[in-house]
Amino acid sequence: EDFVHAKLYFDSTLMVLATNDARYLPTKKLADNLTDIALNITVIDLQDSLLAISRLSEEEKKALAFELKKQRDEERRKALLSQTPANDSPVGKGARPGQALVAGNSGGPRAGSEPSNFFAYNDRALKRGIRDFQREWGDRPLEDNWRRSSELLTGDFGEEELEEEIIASTVITDEDIDEILKDVPQTEEDVADAEKKIMDALFNLGQLYRERLNNNRKAVESLEELLRRFPETQYQLDALYYLYLAHTDLGNTAEAQRIYNLLVENYPNTNIVRSLLDPEYVKNSLDRERRLNDYYDETFQAFQEGNYQVAKAKIDKSPELFGATNSLRARFALLNAMCIGNLQGKEAYIEELREVVA
Repeated sequence: EDFVHAKLYFDSTLMVLATNDARYLPTKKLADNLTDIALNITVIDLQDSLLAISRLSEEEKKALAFELKKQRDEERRKALLSQTPANDSPVGKGARPGQALVAGNSGGPRAGSEPSNFFAYNDRALKRGIRDFQREWGDRPLEDNWRRSSELLTGDFGEEELEEEIIASTVITDEDIDEILKDVPQTEEDVADAEKKIMDALFNLGQLYRERLNNNRKAVESLEELLRRFPETQYQLDALYYLYLAHTDLGNTAEAQRIYNLLVENYPNTNIVRSLLDPEYVKNSLDRERRLNDYYDETFQAFQEGNYQVAKAKIDKSPELFGATNSLRARFALLNAMCIGNLQGKEAYIEELREVVA
């Protein structure tokens, strides 16, 4: 299930489908549903790679940067060769076929495009980078004069110079390394920021898989990874709730019951748990909220009609009817100050406003 490539596939398909094609709207819906999913997957992959690199030794970081720069330089050389007239190129002058070409596919940007700063850490690239790095430079420290002349890429060159440059090993400077690794976390704050991005993305995926794709299995995978990697996450309550729903829909009765017990034990006074314990809770809550809104509208209507005493009396009674922490308490407090201002004057109004904002 490669959702990132699936998103790209659907986007490409939409570019060639006419809007009146019967397949257009279903394809567009799939592409739209995958947009946020692909984005969050990409965030996790990138931040995990950056965190993995941040844990490497300085020598390993240099080796990885060396490998990445080598790939980019090979792509630039390929682009240069593709733009060279056939009769001026080494191949056109009788060189052996392929002699002037860089071997291998770097997997980097297309010829002629700007090199991307995106990279993903993998052990194979690291080991290859260390091997190439040490073969070229051993244990020597980096020095500014390691950079070879780049005139080949910008000026005139001959056959021998071109071939020599193409087969020569890539060189790298401190500035190159800093540029390539600039997004790698350096401080504890940077690491925490990267982990926060991963945590947010995992929770988002748990919701999106269930709500956009109705894929409860993938939702469970993402949410369980979230709780495993970040047990103190701010999303714990919501993640457990979504896990309960997903396992219920999947028919995993035992696991759903286990999560239900965790919710009841750890979050007994939340709306989520109350709604699980009492099937009528949501309906009753909505009814209570509707009555509260109606009551406020009646109070505000009395104020607008100049019935300040009536409005104030209703405001004073609202905590008794709907609780001191009801969702409209701030509005009632401001309306109360306005009633007092009209009944007792400007100074009383100002004093009451101070109480509201305190």
